[in-house]
Amino acid sequence: MIRSSMSLLALAVAALCCLAISSPAVADWSEDFNGSTLNDLWFFGSQTGGGPPSPTFSPNDQGSNYPEAIVNNQLQMADTNTVVAGGAANAFGVVLENFTDVRLTGTLNPNGNAAVSDTLALIARGNIASGEFYGAELSFEDGNFIIFRNDDLAGSAEDLATVNIPGLTNATSVFVDFRLVGTSITADAYDAPGGNLLGSVATTDSNYSAGLSGVLTFFAGDVSKPLLGEFDDLASVTIPEPTSLLLALAALGVGVTARRR
Repeated sequence: MIRSSMSLLALAVAALCCLAISSPAVADWSEDFNGSTLNDLWFFGSQTGGGPPSPTFSPNDQGSNYPEAIVNNQLQMADTNTVVAGGAANAFGVVLENFTDVRLTGTLNPNGNAAVSDTLALIARGNIASGEFYGAELSFEDGNFIIFRNDDLAGSAEDLATVNIPGLTNATSVFVDFRLVGTSITADAYDAPGGNLLGSVATTDSNYSAGLSGVLTFFAGDVSKPLLGEFDDLASVTIPEPTSLLLALAALGVGVTARRR
């Protein structure tokens, strides 16, 4: 499958994001979008059908904490023009923190807004300079929940695992739990955090081991409406390596034993 939107991930941000990619993880991050600005160091970008960024896409204030990204206490990536009128065909946002084994969670289309674009996704282990990353995608056009791998700046992508979610439409709000541990990649879709499971997909892949986490939206055929992606309660956290977890449990056991004496 070709996702032309993926090539936007290298536009104008390669040098900045290479610094983040090459450095170790600094911290887990989370955003509830209830404040006036974003908590973390984000970077947003867009791409029109012709290639360059859209001048009518928001957020586009590169020198701030993107106050325009927060609309109605959620993250909104939007354009005022349709694709055919020169508006964005796709857009992304990433936090400049590098992760290896990671759990990325968030609510996609939190208000069940039927105006959102046909495809929303969480992305992880992203290398913006090369266009390589994994995604957990909701395809409202056909009701599919997909784990995919994007391989280059041209937008060449491969679907690794797919499940159909009956009744999934642009008016559906979905909480996604996306986990990457070593070569194991799993994603679960729920009707709400802690709610009913709608669908699960799992696969293994060894192409990419570390990178950035964030969100992505792109149109999948309906160019009659402006691009719109809405997200809420996003978090990206490191999943401890098994040895680290065992050491932590051992330390806890020592502490418990000491208290029992």
